[in-house]
Amino acid sequence: MGPHDRLIRYVKTQRGRRFALGEHDCFTFTNDAWRTMHGVGYADQIVGQYAGLGPKAFAKLMRDTFGKSDIIQALDFNMSRVAGFPPKGALVAVESDRPYFTGYALGLAMGTQAVFIGEVDVIYLPVTQIKGAWL
Repeated sequence: MGPHDRLIRYVKTQRGRRFALGEHDCFTFTNDAWRTMHGVGYADQIVGQYAGLGPKAFAKLMRDTFGKSDIIQALDFNMSRVAGFPPKGALVAVESDRPYFTGYALGLAMGTQAVFIGEVDVIYLPVTQIKGAWL
């Protein structure tokens, strides 16, 4: 079974799960998917450490962990940005209306759509809405 098959299987296991900051949010969802595909998460060192933090403490955690406090800058600094259409399995970001620290929601490219954590289930958005993609 290849990484994309593992990604599809992983996403299916996440259906119907409610959003819970620090337990089932965009960092935990995408990091676990990344680990499923690649054997290691892209953000293992931050998952589980931010749920009780305020915005300033979260920015410090981001700076201490990734060298940047802005999530897009941190991803650009630590991963390879995808130019053009994101391949299946790429980490993607869209602007978020949730007030949780970053201003962005993280998801995964799944073809012409990307999958994200919604309030009560996974949701799909067109990749035309993404503001960046990384491998």
